[in-house]
Formats: sequence, structure tokens, C-alpha cells
Amino acid sequence: MNDMSKFFQRVVILFLFASMTACSAVKSDDLSEKQKTVLGLYLTAQEAYNLVKRGGNKIMFDVRTLAEAKEGSPRFAINVPILIREKEHNQVVFNTNFVTTIKEKLKKKGLDEQSTIIMISNQGKRSARAVNTLAKKEYQKVYNVVDGIIGWKEKNLPLSD
Repeated sequence: MNDMSKFFQRVVILFLFASMTACSAVKSDDLSEKQKTVLGLYLTAQEAYNLVKRGGNKIMFDVRTLAEAKEGSPRFAINVPILIREKEHNQVVFNTNFVTTIKEKLKKKGLDEQSTIIMISNQGKRSARAVNTLAKKEYQKVYNVVDGIIGWKEKNLPLSD
């Protein structure tokens, strides 16, 4: 009887976990146009944390500026800004080395364009742009953290020191 109780307990736990993850799925209808991506793959900060924490062939990029990332970034995220300040004209422009840098960081970790990639920015807008940029280069499993660093902080998820 004790073994049967343990079995049912495990089944209930698995069912609850599956129900919770299904209910928390982000719907594109709930997003602003600037948060939407061509791939349609979205995560909340909590979901991103849970996914990366499990390990495996996944990587997270913080696409905010270096100054923003220094104020606190997810502990396991690699900072690769999608926008940079052009010194000559003092304006913010697209980082032309963005895709190349992403590819280099993936290769260093033994990953490639088919690996799961998670993009995070402050509010999910720049990270959406990052997802769309990579999608144009045939990357297929790139997720946007739609509540971004703001959601990360609201959930008290771990930040770098």
C-alpha cells in the first residue's frame, strides 16, 4: 500500500507541474507589438529561470547595454548588447557585431544555431528585436523573456553580484 501511495503522489505532482506550466504559457495576444517575435516563442522571467536552471543545451543572453547589465543581470546570462552608443555621433545604433558575437559565444559553449537560446532585456522589447535578428539568420529556438529584467527582479530571481 505504501508503494502505491508513493506512486499516486508522484502522479499528482507531475499532473500539477504540467498544469502549472501550461497555464503560465505566454500568449502573443497579451503582448505589445514591440514584444512580439516572428518565432512566437515566449517565456516569463520565472519560466526562463526554471528552464536555464535545469541545464542542458541552453544559453541566455542579456541584450541590454553593458552599463545596464552591470546594475544586475541574471547570474547565468551573457551580456551581448543589441544596441550600442556610437561615439562619433553620440547616438544609439544597432550593434553590427551582434550576430557574430552570439555565434562566437554559442561555439565557446559547444552550442549552435539549433540550441535553445533565451534573450532578455529590460521589458522584452530589445530582446524581441534580438530574437527577430537571429531568426533572419535561421536560428529557430530563440525565446523572448517578455517581462524582462523587470519581471526577473519582481520575482526575486538571482542576479549577478
